[in-house]
Amino acid sequence: MNRNCPKCLGMGWVCEIHPDKAWSDELGCMCGAGMPCDCNRAEGYEEPDTSHVIEEPQKAVEATRTAMLMVITTQPFTSRA
Repeated sequence: MNRNCPKCLGMGWVCEIHPDKAWSDELGCMCGAGMPCDCNRAEGYEEPDTSHVIEEPQKAVEATRTAMLMVITTQPFTSRA
């Protein structure tokens, strides 16, 4: 981490929406979530590939609906009369 970084002001964190501003109410911006500043990255390491882990929202919704329908259609009907 760079203690003299002009973006994060040496804090190591920036606003996710405004990555050129420190993640601080007093010195920068906190309108978004905090994320590591470019100066706060592990040197010599690449960001992990998470593309196979993160599903597209619509696919996740469809998978949930399918799973719920499977549960509903496979459960025996019981009357509570």
